[in-house]
Amino acid sequence: MSHIAIILARFGNVREAARKIERPPSVIQYWRTQNRIPATSQAAVLAAAERHGVDISAADLIPTEVAA
Repeated sequence: MSHIAIILARFGNVREAARKIERPPSVIQYWRTQNRIPATSQAAVLAAAERHGVDISAADLIPTEVAA
């Protein structure tokens, strides 16, 4: 599971993440397919996580997979 899929799962699902982050579901789905959250949206994700008690830190937004 990708780090973005893990983050979204912590929010519940794409629709719940969209509601909590206050972005359209299509935007959240785009992040999922691109496997990244744009830097311009990361603060909103962290703020939403804090507001809704979702266990996400700034480190979670950075992929840990290393390309071979």
